[in-house]
Amino acid sequence: MKSPQDILWQYWGFNAFRPLQEEIVQSVLKGHDTLALLPTGGGKSLCFQVPALCMDGLCIVVSPLIALMRDQVQNLQAKGIKAIAIHTGLPHGEIDRLLNAAMFADVKFLYISPERIATDEFQARVANMNVRLIAVDEAHCISQWGYDFRPAYLRIADLRALVPGVPVIALTATATVPVVSDIQAQLKFHNGQVFQKSFTRGNLSYVVRQADDKNLQLLDILKKVQGSAIVYVRNRRKTKEIADYLRRSGIKADFYHAGLESDERHKRQADWVSNKTRVIVSTNAFGMGIDKPDVRVVVHIEPADSIEAYFQEAGRAGRDEQRAYAIQLMTASDEKDLLEGKTKDIPTYQEVREIYDQIGGELNIAFDSGAHQPHDFDLSAFAKKYQYGPVKVMNALKLMETQNLLEVSDGFQSQPRVKIVVGKDVLYKFQVEHRKYEPLIKMILRTCAGVFEDYVGFNEVAIASKVRMSYEALTTAMLQLDRLDILSYIPRRDKPQLILRQPRMRRDHLTMDRGFVEARISGARERLEAVHQYVANRSVCRSRWLVAYFGEADAPDCGICDICIGRKKESLSTSDFDAIAVQILKSAKEPLSVAALADTLSLSPERVNEVVRWLADQGNIARTEDGKVFARS
Repeated sequence: MKSPQDILWQYWGFNAFRPLQEEIVQSVLKGHDTLALLPTGGGKSLCFQVPALCMDGLCIVVSPLIALMRDQVQNLQAKGIKAIAIHTGLPHGEIDRLLNAAMFADVKFLYISPERIATDEFQARVANMNVRLIAVDEAHCISQWGYDFRPAYLRIADLRALVPGVPVIALTATATVPVVSDIQAQLKFHNGQVFQKSFTRGNLSYVVRQADDKNLQLLDILKKVQGSAIVYVRNRRKTKEIADYLRRSGIKADFYHAGLESDERHKRQADWVSNKTRVIVSTNAFGMGIDKPDVRVVVHIEPADSIEAYFQEAGRAGRDEQRAYAIQLMTASDEKDLLEGKTKDIPTYQEVREIYDQIGGELNIAFDSGAHQPHDFDLSAFAKKYQYGPVKVMNALKLMETQNLLEVSDGFQSQPRVKIVVGKDVLYKFQVEHRKYEPLIKMILRTCAGVFEDYVGFNEVAIASKVRMSYEALTTAMLQLDRLDILSYIPRRDKPQLILRQPRMRRDHLTMDRGFVEARISGARERLEAVHQYVANRSVCRSRWLVAYFGEADAPDCGICDICIGRKKESLSTSDFDAIAVQILKSAKEPLSVAALADTLSLSPERVNEVVRWLADQGNIARTEDGKVFARS
């Protein structure tokens, strides 16, 4: 068996692990159930990938997002490591092939969604797989008290029963003390080990800024803080509006949300990662699984729904350990909306019951029937018709999932995919005998690299245009080729599938644990209240406040958040502070060390350094690589 250090060097080219990674890897190799709490960008994936590669056999990775699975599988395959993913949207034949590969084809990593665990075909095969490790990514999703609870994650305990004796490693970037305990309980930890890196980010300056005009404030921030940026907003419309505003203001910006075509999302993400685009304006659909270390600022235009979500999104800044900023813009109406939001987006127990009943009627499901049948469900249209907010409907669906009433698939906006299932000789003969399909097949071969080996995403609209077909004619032709067993075609699905797990019940007979549901509702309200407390805070170091939320009681003040900087400014009189700032800006036309500045101004280095740091945070002072400071022109 190769050592973890050998594996780390062979596949990743690293000479040493980051803090805590090696201890986590050794815990897994000793067979301990292990919980790893590492901040965003802390290298969680290596903590299960390295020990899995040290072992014989297969590692099953449970992951909540298709995009996350695909990214990790592609990264592993690029290193020559055999990895596959099974998720909603794959045709039955492909799922069958992949399950066989996991059993017989020396696959090292099998990525699955939590919903897959409950299927008969998976349960029938997994006992015959050589499973040596189970990795649970985004493990906070299993906690009933977590901000992003996914009911399907509760099925992971069933997986443990199917492969007894196999250790589990659970990984997350955000978990409060109750959630940490609940993760271990839900995953049935034995001899569990918990490794937690401090949530403190010494290079990240947290700022809450009041703004009458958020667009102008955003523009001011991006002019003062150079480099790559993420701007988070709550709805899709605003992503485009703000990106357009930034472009008109001379900043290279683009927008991103889950409603874009898959290939368009990938292009925009790639342009941002490669710095062709400086600023990406996005909903919370952006960022997970993206490894870009040099993000200098993350700006939230509106407050997040929870401290956990905010901390994870803000933590995408400054992974290179250089100074970075996490800025929350606020207005008086935002604080008011936060308080009102306690009831706006969180359903009551009675509303959950009403929404269940209305869904049954909307989908024309008769009482005492409809179990296990998938139905397309347009959440936005439903919410509009019954005058609910879409977030409230989604929260109600999650609560119904906890009660085993229904489940919602992960089929939002899945990209169409194609795979040629015959050999090249057979394909050529088919084209000769069926000339009407020849232009389409040639265009697929020309634009879809690797289409003989695996499913490849493709742009239906672009291909239809190139072969001079209507979109409808192209999809019809693709379905015909699928029926002729020339290719396997997975059409686009832009609606989730809703499946009743029990026959539809009448509202009066609906079986729900009222105490549990109301506790969940109460927890959501408490998380919103915590966000309000964070933005309203005017006295406690923001970094210390945040890490205390996650259970770190003794963290020091960061010295670089808006609260700490304001406190330092108050240690001098305002007039003295401003006078020193003016002198520094005049004296530092050329790079000078802080000590040289202090000598020039006849002040203590400590006092000069306080003002220099404030000026740097305002974007008026910059530093050279050797630490000297100079005034920005």
